[in-house]
Amino acid sequence: MGRRVMSAPPGPRGHRLLGSLLDIRRDKLRFVSGAVREYGDLVCFRMGASRRLYLLNHPDFIRHVLQDNAGNYIKGSGLEQARLVLGEGILTSEGKLWAAQREHLQHLFIRRRLDLYADQIAQAGEEMIGNWREAARLGQPVDVGREAVRLALDVLGRTLLGTDLSGIEERLTPALDEVVRWSMRRMVAIVPSPLFAPTRGNLRCRRAVRELMAIVDEIVKRWMRAPREDGVLAVLLADGIWSNEESRRLLREELFSLLLAGHETTATALSWCCHLLARHPEVQRRMREEVLEALPGGRRPVAADLQRLPYSRMVLEETLRLYPSVWMITRRALADDEIGGYLVPAGSEILISVYTLHRHPSFWDAPEGFQPERFADERALARPSHAYLPFGNGPRACMGKGFASLEVILTMALIVRDFELSSVPDWSVEAEPLLTLRPRNGLLQRLSMHASVRPVPLGGAEGVPADFRGEGEE
Repeated sequence: MGRRVMSAPPGPRGHRLLGSLLDIRRDKLRFVSGAVREYGDLVCFRMGASRRLYLLNHPDFIRHVLQDNAGNYIKGSGLEQARLVLGEGILTSEGKLWAAQREHLQHLFIRRRLDLYADQIAQAGEEMIGNWREAARLGQPVDVGREAVRLALDVLGRTLLGTDLSGIEERLTPALDEVVRWSMRRMVAIVPSPLFAPTRGNLRCRRAVRELMAIVDEIVKRWMRAPREDGVLAVLLADGIWSNEESRRLLREELFSLLLAGHETTATALSWCCHLLARHPEVQRRMREEVLEALPGGRRPVAADLQRLPYSRMVLEETLRLYPSVWMITRRALADDEIGGYLVPAGSEILISVYTLHRHPSFWDAPEGFQPERFADERALARPSHAYLPFGNGPRACMGKGFASLEVILTMALIVRDFELSSVPDWSVEAEPLLTLRPRNGLLQRLSMHASVRPVPLGGAEGVPADFRGEGEE
């Protein structure tokens, strides 16, 4: 006789009709953290009367879903909802379409191109911190979270899109945010309202999608006025996309994915890096010492400098452990499967909790502490391969991993070279779990310019962008 497969793993019973829905809505991070602490590394719970979800928190179970049996799993609920309004770009598509899209775009992330991107990243970073110098001189706090978003979009335009995105952030960010929040609300709804229903949420989402379409059309027009031979637009437009309405729809959907995935995850990682360095001045000092040695004379960093910045790399990796940009990976089972000795029926929703996995006491010493040294090569090699998943794993692992790491490390090198970061007293920093794990309400910080940095001319507060200034600050 074969091995007995148990029907369902343990988990909270929840409300008779709602299951654990209200607890999830109240605080997603608290719910998943409490569930794995109480029930273990494989938890089953309900949202609504019949919707069952399986929460995974062990490297072996996660490897099975993302790698060993990846063909049995497709993208899960959050991106399924986003697909309804953003279409089938590479972030949301499946099957042959996704494979074709990935093959089409992955050459943009090869090593030779990353070397070229490095200079554009450093230029954008130097322009950003140049704008910070007057704010630092005046003692005005800076919303680093918002600045990180602007930088990530600037870099995306200079590199992957090959066109100027200036002036677009003020329109793009709220529109993407509305779509993300709409998707998350539907993911935890008992019965999502039909898309045609004129509910307040649906109407706001429709307006946001129309704005995104207008933004994408403007990006394409800007590129056409000054076309470049590299970048995703050059690839797609060379294939005849944009020649008719159907091809324009496909391009818009591809750019929706690129705009969402190509800036928010990087901006979030950069924000949390700044937050943790401000909280840990000894780490910040050590990182700056490394940067000054690697970049003598304050020269602009290049891609080859990553080899000279091992501690900076460890700071980023530890940041992504504590605050993974993608804090939850979702999948849906196509056929019955077995995980950890339990039956997982076809259609089941799978939640891979990256946030709790990265705090698992069996794989991380002092899991709540900020210790970049834990990513020294010899220590990292001792951990299971799927205990650390900041960029996912398996066939659908993020192909922009090298690009994102390059952007954050080079930008952080420029920041700590010129500034000392410190927290603003009484400014509450809280993680907000949406599709990414972003700082709720931004990240206000004070910047003190190091003595070795050339001061900016005296000019008064007129030279400081309005959103640099904190409420009530002089």
